[in-house]
Amino acid sequence: MEGQPLNSGNRLARYAAALCAVAVLPAGCGSPSSFAGAPQSSRSAARASVNGSWMSSEARSSALFYISTGADGAIYVYSYPKGQLVGGLLNAGRSYGLCSDADGDVFVSNDNATYEYPHGSANASAVLTSPFGGTIACSVDPGSGDLAVVAPASGVAIYRPAAGHGWHIAKLFRFDTPRLLWCAYDAFGDLFVDGYASGHYFLGVLEKGKLNFKRTILDKNVFAANIQWDGKFMAIGDGGGNIRRFKFRGTTGRQVGVTRLKSFGQIFQFWIQGGVVSAVANQSGHSVVASWPYPAGGAPQNEFTQTKIYGVTVSVAPSTR
Repeated sequence: MEGQPLNSGNRLARYAAALCAVAVLPAGCGSPSSFAGAPQSSRSAARASVNGSWMSSEARSSALFYISTGADGAIYVYSYPKGQLVGGLLNAGRSYGLCSDADGDVFVSNDNATYEYPHGSANASAVLTSPFGGTIACSVDPGSGDLAVVAPASGVAIYRPAAGHGWHIAKLFRFDTPRLLWCAYDAFGDLFVDGYASGHYFLGVLEKGKLNFKRTILDKNVFAANIQWDGKFMAIGDGGGNIRRFKFRGTTGRQVGVTRLKSFGQIFQFWIQGGVVSAVANQSGHSVVASWPYPAGGAPQNEFTQTKIYGVTVSVAPSTR
């Protein structure tokens, strides 16, 4: 399916081609084109922050858990790995998947936009709007610093860093599927996106330097859950309490191991930081945040409860790197 023209000011932009060669999707593909939008101003973004956010003074110098609720715009910030509440962020709309970069900046997917927060700060440094509407997940390319955000209404936007801590939209992709969920860059600049189409799981990849997404073929069945590069392999949740690790050659993924998270059922999002994986899930009627050794898994090392949960990321203070 070809994307339709998008008029942005005096610029004519085209949505990128559909992810049309993935699993149950149609076989014909178009070619995406790029959209050079105006950089987002960090100063105007900071003014757009909603009052009510706070952060303790010690938060800036320590590693932090960021936990979203999915039910509102609240983000709870805890010390990592102890789980002591040290701050909170509040944005309009509902907040979903989270991600962070090597500088400790945290990105919040939200009904209205994607918010960027410096490590340990209560004020947003950027508010990124998407022509696809609200966003549900994000990932940062460790090489280029590009930020990919997923809109569940079948769109992916890739933002590129601009001068003055701003951003511009570098590429837009419209997917020929009703539901997108998660995305992840690997260490080579390849972008993976997953979701559901007609009740079936799909995983697509935009290889670095390529113009469109391609289907992937996995040797094990999985369900749409969070995906993240773990430093060696692509880690994919299987819809239960397991994380499956896949090695890719081109578009073919071969399972090389399974991390079993004991005492956990369905996981919403997990985050791998060093030799630890943290995850959020509903467990016996309670919302739980826990951590396990990775990739060993087994029994949780740390566990605490929160009223509502959806996403998780770990941000390490720049001074401790």
